[in-house]
Amino acid sequence: MYWQEIVASFARQLRDQLRRARILAGNARSSAPSFVGARYSQLAAEQTRKLPSHFIVPLIVKLAAKNLFHDRLRFIATIIGIVFSMVLVTVQMGLFLSFERMVTTMIDHTPADLWIAPVGTKCFEDPSLLDERERFRAMSIKGVTDVVPILVSFAQWRLPSGGTTPVVVIGSDMRNTELRPWNIVQGDLSALSIPDAVAIDHSYFERLGSRGLGDIAEIHDRRAQVQVVTKGIRSFTTTPYVFTPLDRARAYTGTPPNKSTYFLVRLAVGS
Repeated sequence: MYWQEIVASFARQLRDQLRRARILAGNARSSAPSFVGARYSQLAAEQTRKLPSHFIVPLIVKLAAKNLFHDRLRFIATIIGIVFSMVLVTVQMGLFLSFERMVTTMIDHTPADLWIAPVGTKCFEDPSLLDERERFRAMSIKGVTDVVPILVSFAQWRLPSGGTTPVVVIGSDMRNTELRPWNIVQGDLSALSIPDAVAIDHSYFERLGSRGLGDIAEIHDRRAQVQVVTKGIRSFTTTPYVFTPLDRARAYTGTPPNKSTYFLVRLAVGS
């Protein structure tokens, strides 16, 4: 019954407006000076055609408003659903951007021009290894200025409570700038040259059972001492990163001296 009343009211108003428009058009023709002639009649006809649209648009808006506010509960539920959808999309976009930065953080902080990786590598923490001969083959290519070996491998960090937790040991030549810890909040990068020195992130203190700088632990039954603390270096797999020089990383992970996970290539200018 409500919709029938709205349609009937709309029809009545439309008829009244059309009748009013015809009256205006008739008055315009009757009052037109004789010397204007056909041109004035044409302008009056154009104005007559425009009149109904000017009256109909407010009716459409009015009808839409009545449709929206007739059932207030449904209108409120619709608005809440739209707002919730926008919030959900925003949260998902934030998670995506955060995960994207976390996955590529190591590559983003490495100034190498090229990465040489084992066949089938799917992620940064892939434990596959390359032979040292691949490094020398890469160095023999024209335009290559340096090839730096990097080791990325899993190991067990012994907790003070007696248990163990997995860590990702990252070994590199600390004299190069290819892959070193950044965002250092405690200690100094040069402290990693001290025997048994490692770098860990502040966010993993609780998981590693560490109190901070100077703490002593064991990795693969070998002594490790925290000499550098970083902030914000987190892994996508939530496994803590442990930075240390390349030779020490090989000892912590039981990797042969002639094996590495990646080779980071630097090219000459213009290559």
